[in-house]
Amino acid sequence: MKIIIADDLKDSKELFELYSEWVTEKVSPKTQKITFEEYKKQLNKSTTFIAKEEGKIVGFLMCRMKKSNETTIMYKLKKGETYANIDSIYIAPKYRNKGIGAALVNSCKEELKKHGKYKIIVLADSTNPSELINFYEKNGFKTLFVSMINEDF
Repeated sequence: MKIIIADDLKDSKELFELYSEWVTEKVSPKTQKITFEEYKKQLNKSTTFIAKEEGKIVGFLMCRMKKSNETTIMYKLKKGETYANIDSIYIAPKYRNKGIGAALVNSCKEELKKHGKYKIIVLADSTNPSELINFYEKNGFKTLFVSMINEDF
């Protein structure tokens, strides 16, 4: 397995196919279908790490640099401070539980270290939140809060 930073021009069609698989699988309930053109715009705003197995993209992690709009106690950010936001991560079902997700996260961390020390924030939803929390905690993240909803009314 090889982790590299995606070349938006070369890898965008194959990444879009994997993204579409993620949407279809409904791993993240709020993820919506988008067009290829919209997806390319997202790629241009992010650094996308891809996992390749035998030349095929089997997973990705999209990370975006942002500036804090305000001072936040929860994230310990000052107004204007730059941080990294992991926007999405997906591994094709056949390749899960093989350390690919951890390798993608570690590649992202290593790339960020090259450019300075940044906080990494993940705001994510999942059909299996306990699995999501477990994954990120195993990779050095702390759970700060859980948001819940009751739609029985």
